[in-house]
Amino acid sequence: MGFVALGVVFFGTMFGCAPGLNVPAADLGLAKSLEGVWLMQSELSTDCPPEAGMPSLQGQTEWVRQGAKITIGALDRSWETTPMLATVEGTLVHFSEHKKLGCTMTVLVEMSVDSIDEDGGFGCYQARIYGDGGTSCGAAAAHFGLPEECQVSGDWAIRG
Repeated sequence: MGFVALGVVFFGTMFGCAPGLNVPAADLGLAKSLEGVWLMQSELSTDCPPEAGMPSLQGQTEWVRQGAKITIGALDRSWETTPMLATVEGTLVHFSEHKKLGCTMTVLVEMSVDSIDEDGGFGCYQARIYGDGGTSCGAAAAHFGLPEECQVSGDWAIRG
């Protein structure tokens, strides 16, 4: 996801994070059920360039829990997601706003967990990063050769 990585790599390091959006209550049980090492497969479509560095959501992964938050990372350390909150609605969510130089970038990630048990699980993944439409955001995106708005969506599955 072009601007997702820009949001993580550029805006996530350069911009200060603002308070997040109101999300459903945390679900520690869901987070605990996802924790562990899983073989992950996904079919994702995106309008983001490869330079954006969006996690592939493929291969041997470790799902690390900290409270009700889950971070998914490749065992070979080639990629990692932003920490996502497990919610009572059966989703993992991440929301953040990054502000600097008159530009507000919003990062939204939602991963539905349609099924999970000790053998594996599956669901849908959606992520979107977008600017506030100001000229500062357009200029920053142009400087890095990335779109001002970018999204990824698709299905994912894990098995033990």
